[in-house]
Amino acid sequence: MKVDVLVLLCISYLKSCLSFKVQFRSCEEKGFQCVDSVSHSGRQDVTYECPSDDLKDITLDFWIWDLPPNIDIDKLTIKNCHTLRLRFGCTELYRNITILYVHHVVNLRIFEDDTSCNPTAVIFEHVDFIRSIPKRSFSQARCHEQHCGLKQLVFENVKIGVIETNAIELSDSVQLFRITNTMIDLIEAAGIRISARKFASVYILNSAMDNVEALGVQVDASKFVIADTSIDDLSFAGISASVRTFEFTSNSIGNSSSGALAISAESVDVLRNKFQYLQSGAFNKIGPRQGIFRFNFLGNYVRYVDVGGLHPQDGSRVHTTYANNSFYCTCEGLSWLGCNTSFGVGYEPINDFYKHILEKANNNTCIFDSDCILPLGAVQKIAPNGICQTSTIYDQSRFCDNYDDSSSARLTNSLRLAFSCFAVLIYYNFQYLCIL
Repeated sequence: MKVDVLVLLCISYLKSCLSFKVQFRSCEEKGFQCVDSVSHSGRQDVTYECPSDDLKDITLDFWIWDLPPNIDIDKLTIKNCHTLRLRFGCTELYRNITILYVHHVVNLRIFEDDTSCNPTAVIFEHVDFIRSIPKRSFSQARCHEQHCGLKQLVFENVKIGVIETNAIELSDSVQLFRITNTMIDLIEAAGIRISARKFASVYILNSAMDNVEALGVQVDASKFVIADTSIDDLSFAGISASVRTFEFTSNSIGNSSSGALAISAESVDVLRNKFQYLQSGAFNKIGPRQGIFRFNFLGNYVRYVDVGGLHPQDGSRVHTTYANNSFYCTCEGLSWLGCNTSFGVGYEPINDFYKHILEKANNNTCIFDSDCILPLGAVQKIAPNGICQTSTIYDQSRFCDNYDDSSSARLTNSLRLAFSCFAVLIYYNFQYLCIL
């Protein structure tokens, strides 16, 4: 019995090590199909469909540049594969492929070469798992073949284990980098580096990242958008960018280290995000790239924040709008904000910033465990009223009831009135149903 198990294990291991190199010499090769390109006259769109599942334990090696010289390929599509390994090695055999489109792959691997050359656009869609993107997988920094310039790189509906250091190095030629509906376990330091400067746009949308190491994402471009994305742990300068506009919208962030967002820009919009924990200085690396700088922090929810965890880089050129945000109010998390904390001589802009966000006109609010909502300025009265010595919901509720700010009293009374009316409606509807 043990021998049989060992034999099966050995067979399984050997099968996992087997690989088969895909050979493309003509359009009549098994698995290949060629049609005339719609986009470019005289060129061919080539599609390769992997064999059926009976070869799922065998790795199919596809060398992107090992192609017949007599076929001018515009778009190369590889689809419906179980285990596929791509090789982008820089070579004299380079062909000017406009688009590489890889989709519906269970297990995708990328061969690590000393230098790589990529098609003009590379798109990955519906890939169940990429264990790692090795260093220099998408990089023209060391390959000097003519026309070897990656302009678009897209990941959509993909699961990635690790993006290794220097895995993605896109330079002046890049126009678009986009990650959509993608899960990433780890982005190592300098895992994504985009130095396009002028016209490139970078998007991370509706995705999830467990850990972004320091300087994990570095962007020098025109526009950078992160939206509808969750990040569990964002290290120092984990997101680093020099851009014209930076938009950070509807994201869910776990731990944000000091300087987690290191952004130099003309305008920064941080809108409708949920921040679980902001360490001291979480935003103090957000500042102007040149000239006047606009910083909008609107509609966000912050659960825990350390002392000095809210302000951007100080300076007279910073125009800040900080409104309609809500904070979870506890003594441990927010009492420092109501203690007239001074950041010392020479830091008047920071001191003024914290005074500014407490003003009622900005409509920033404080949320207590007792379901009470007060203006953020209420934190100035938490300590004097003894809430920090007795932190029960009853004491918080009593504090809310006795809070003398007229606007908050109206808010609390309005909520109570709405609840009372709702209860009355339910009661009379119930009575009506009983009569029927």
